[in-house]
Amino acid sequence: MLIQSLKNINENRNILPGVKIGVDVRDTCWFEPIALEQCMDFIRTAFIYKEYEDCLEANDNSEYICTPPGTSNHYFEKPIAALIGPGSSEMSKQVQQVLQLFDIPQIGYSATAASLSDPIEYRTFIRVVPSDALQVKVIASILRYFQWTYVILVNSKGKLLQ
Repeated sequence: MLIQSLKNINENRNILPGVKIGVDVRDTCWFEPIALEQCMDFIRTAFIYKEYEDCLEANDNSEYICTPPGTSNHYFEKPIAALIGPGSSEMSKQVQQVLQLFDIPQIGYSATAASLSDPIEYRTFIRVVPSDALQVKVIASILRYFQWTYVILVNSKGKLLQ
């Protein structure tokens, strides 16, 4: 679905004229060290050495003739528009520390920790879901509105309520 959507956007010149969107999908395995490793690798692989790429194109992809990446000071960056994810708040916090170094925006699709709303500490983080603090306010409003005095909380296993 994601790949097809990007293909449709890229083929329609009226949506983003002159812009081609790419995607690099990574698996964090829902494990913080892997999320951080994937983030760092994502940024590292975004740096492509222009001389090497040009040389490969000019020499029928012969790696034996071309200067390997890292041996030249001439390079360009593949622009990174943003990183979407990772899923949990704790992983998002760690990844955000790295992304800030490169001014790369991070879009949190499910990270709900209220602390991620601090624009000073997490200056390139934006979320598309409400924070835990807002969710609590909404739940409390509903309880007051309906005058409920007894509530049962159902939650899946996770760090949120530990």
